[in-house]
Amino acid sequence: MNLSIIVPAHNEEDNIAQVISKIEEAVKTPHELIVVNDHSQDSTPDIVRKLSAKYPNLRLVENTQDKGFANAIKTGFSNIKTEIAIPVMGDLCDDLTTIETMFDTINLGYDVVCGSRYTTKGKRLGGSQLKGFLSGTAGRSLYHILGIPTHDIANAFKNVPQESPGRDGDQFSRLRDLHGNTA
Repeated sequence: MNLSIIVPAHNEEDNIAQVISKIEEAVKTPHELIVVNDHSQDSTPDIVRKLSAKYPNLRLVENTQDKGFANAIKTGFSNIKTEIAIPVMGDLCDDLTTIETMFDTINLGYDVVCGSRYTTKGKRLGGSQLKGFLSGTAGRSLYHILGIPTHDIANAFKNVPQESPGRDGDQFSRLRDLHGNTA
């Protein structure tokens, strides 16, 4: 197993079972699936624990840091047992069929592979038009003005190897944007 999929989850009882099921359907590469409970006040952790009997690769991890998306992602990354990790949103806004392509691409030697809403085949689904405009403008500006090699810097749908140079604060020498449908 060389792939970890991290799902931050805060009060996702209405859809966490579907998220897990859809990930398991879409991803054929051997993987571990880590759901990070981000201080949920509902039955999200109980649902994940029950589903771990059906999916032996599923683990529930508690975010013991302050509540929030960034800390949940950090908690997920600090608990992976593989070399490569992909965060996936708990609301199914990411195109799960892209995970296999991202995994194959990272194995070609890229430092980071980013799912992008703003490439030729990418799409942004849902959310306000203003948010989409600002996100797209920021991504394109950072790409063209500063040379940051991704069109969608704000999208968390990224494939990051455990030993990537960027994990130590260095610039990523090889970064690849992939299209994907994300909110």
